Amino acid sequence: MPHRTFREIVVFVIGSTPQIITETIYALSQEDPPVQPDEVYVITTSHGRKKIEGGLLKDGLIGDLFQEYDLRPVELTNSSFILISDDRGKEIDDIRSEQDNRHTGDAIASLIRKLAEDPLNRLHCCLAGGRKTMSFYLGAALQLFGRPWDKLYHVLVTPEFESQPEFFYKPKENRIIEQKMPDGSVKRLNTDDAEIILAELPFIRLREKLDLRGKGFEELVTEGQSEIDTATVQPGVCVDLSARTLYIGPRLVEMVPVQLMLYTSFLRRKVTACKQPDRGHCADCTECFATIGEMVSTPLLERMGQDYGQIYGGSPGKSEELLGNWQGNDGVKAIRQNRSKINRVIQECLNDEPFAPLYAINSVKHYGDTRYGVRVEKGKIRIE
Repeated sequence: MPHRTFREIVVFVIGSTPQIITETIYALSQEDPPVQPDEVYVITTSHGRKKIEGGLLKDGLIGDLFQEYDLRPVELTNSSFILISDDRGKEIDDIRSEQDNRHTGDAIASLIRKLAEDPLNRLHCCLAGGRKTMSFYLGAALQLFGRPWDKLYHVLVTPEFESQPEFFYKPKENRIIEQKMPDGSVKRLNTDDAEIILAELPFIRLREKLDLRGKGFEELVTEGQSEIDTATVQPGVCVDLSARTLYIGPRLVEMVPVQLMLYTSFLRRKVTACKQPDRGHCADCTECFATIGEMVSTPLLERMGQDYGQIYGGSPGKSEELLGNWQGNDGVKAIRQNRSKINRVIQECLNDEPFAPLYAINSVKHYGDTRYGVRVEKGKIRIE
């Protein structure tokens, strides 16, 4: 990776343990090389914010950390807090319901997506501190939008200090923390015995593999899964008219020129006549399918004529021949005859593969007419 100067951004999901913020910032400062945050974002509830403001800000504990370890101070302002809200925009005080979980996922995905848009931001995301669902959403959001330089961590603290309300980071000089035991006795803890470990967690980065347009977390996951399924189930289809070749995945599908020209026309329509361009996947959409009457209209015949001429080395005579022979009912008859032949060739070549019907010229009843087209994803089509 080329050298660049990053803005170091630390992202937390916090429930009722504000200590995670200071423990993580401390642990990052002990890395080699050390990391000092330029910005801090905390995704939390209204209850979590009160805990942070009372424990870290009001008591000045985060400022003590910056000063003691000579770190660049980072102020937690209103914009630092990403508060989870319901459908009416009201901040929730805890994550209790299915709807609360959905809003949590949406808030986390939205923030990570926004921060990851800037290539100079390096994200340091900490899973510790929130409810388990918050940690899951943060890790999943980083999988969807994270770049190679973004990091995911879990913070591990020596068990005796993990639940100590008075322990926020390991101080340079030893301090004594008194812990009241169940039997009424008092146990004295030395902070020199405390250890804070920043465990970096590996994750699969899907950002460059997926084209995600959804907004909500569930929509993003559904969309991403659809892309993955498409990539693994549907091989690409490539037409090279000059070379007279058609490949579906690694398989060469042998067609005579007129069939290759007609099949290319259906493929091209799938790419250029999409009625829902903002939709990420074709799935069961057949809005681009055309009637045979539309296929023998002058504009489409002219495009087919150009393809036919290219198959024959750019011969203008072949283009004129097609336009002369495929007008009106003659064209309708020719398309119907060749459609059956094309589908038979594809079926025989793909040897009954379960995905074979996606590449055939399918027919559907649409608004009272029979319309024709291919069901393969438009992103899988390449015409040369």
